[in-house]
Amino acid sequence: MILGWRGKSGNTGLNFGVAYFDIYRLFGSPKEDVLQIFGEVNHTFSLGANTVVPFLRLESSMRPPGSTARTQASIYVSGGAAHFAPLHEKVAMFNKAWLAYDSGGLTGAHIYSVQSLHGLRWSPTKRVTIEAPDIKFSIPITHTPDSRKFEAVFGAGIVVSLF
Repeated sequence: MILGWRGKSGNTGLNFGVAYFDIYRLFGSPKEDVLQIFGEVNHTFSLGANTVVPFLRLESSMRPPGSTARTQASIYVSGGAAHFAPLHEKVAMFNKAWLAYDSGGLTGAHIYSVQSLHGLRWSPTKRVTIEAPDIKFSIPITHTPDSRKFEAVFGAGIVVSLF
C-alpha cells in the first residue's frame, strides 16, 4: 500500500510518500515486511505525441515497528527516464529505465543495478490509472555476496487519485 502526494509546477513534478510492503505471508508477522519513505523529482518533455520524463528518486527502506529482524535502514538512489507513447486516447505504452544504487541495509551488501519497467497504462477516468500488464527487469552490475541476480517480475497496479 502506498500513500503519497504528487504535484506539479509547470513541467517539473514532485512525488513524496510512504509505502508498506507486506512480504511473504500476507498479514503475518512483520519480520520481513518493509516500510519505505520516498521522494522524487522529475521533468516532463513532449516530443511530438510522445512524452519523456527524466527523474531522480531517493528512498529509505526499513523494517516496520514490531519487526524482530536485525537489519539497518537501506538507502536507494536512482536516476533515469520514462517514455510514454500513446496507442489510443486513453492507452499508452510505457518504458522506464534507470541506474540504481542500494546501500544494502536490508540485505547486507550494497549494489549497483540497471533496472527497467515496460507495460501498458490505461486511464479510464481522470482519477484512475491502471498499469497492466507490466514486466520489470533488474540486472546487478556489481558483484554481491548475496543471492541477487538477474530477475524479471510480472506485475500490475492501479492508482486512484482522491483529490
